[in-house]
Amino acid sequence: MIWLRELDESDRSRLFRWRNLHEVRRWMYTDHMIQRDEHDRWFASALIDPSRKYWIIMHDEEPIGVVNLIGLGNVGDTCSFGIYLGEQRARGTGAAKIALEKALQYAFDVRSLPCVAAEVLQGNRKAERLYEQVGMRSAGKAVLAPGGKAAKRYEISRQHWLQLHTQGGSVI
Repeated sequence: MIWLRELDESDRSRLFRWRNLHEVRRWMYTDHMIQRDEHDRWFASALIDPSRKYWIIMHDEEPIGVVNLIGLGNVGDTCSFGIYLGEQRARGTGAAKIALEKALQYAFDVRSLPCVAAEVLQGNRKAERLYEQVGMRSAGKAVLAPGGKAAKRYEISRQHWLQLHTQGGSVI
C-alpha cells in the first residue's frame, strides 16, 4: 500500500542520498551534487516553513520517495509541487501516481487551492506522462534558470480535479 507521512528529522540522511542520485538530480533545476551543509540548511527550513509541505512516500513501511507542495500561502493561491522516487525498485510501479494523487487531494480538498502547477525539464517524458495521468494539462513552455533550461509547465485546477474525482473517497 502507498501512503504519505510527513517529513521528519529521521529523513535527513535519506533525502540527502536520494537527492544526489544521478537519476533524480538530472531532472532538477539545481542539478549539481548537493553538499551536506547546503542540504542541512535546506532540510532545516523544509521542516519549519509553513509555505511548504513535504511528505515521504511510503510503500507499506518502507520509504521510497518524496512529494511536496510549495507556495502554500494565503487561501486562493496557486502552489507548485515536486516529486521523485529515491528507491530504484519503486520506479515504474505506479507509486508516484498514487502519491501525487494524494498530494493533489490535500491541495484541493484540505487547502482548497484553485490550481496546482509543476514544471518539467525538457526531455523528462516520464514526468510528463505522470502529470497527464493525474489530469494535469500542459500550459506551455518557458526557459528557466539556471543555465536557461527549457521546461514545460503543467497545471490542474481544483474544478478539473473535482470533475475527475466525483466518485470520491479519500486517497490520503
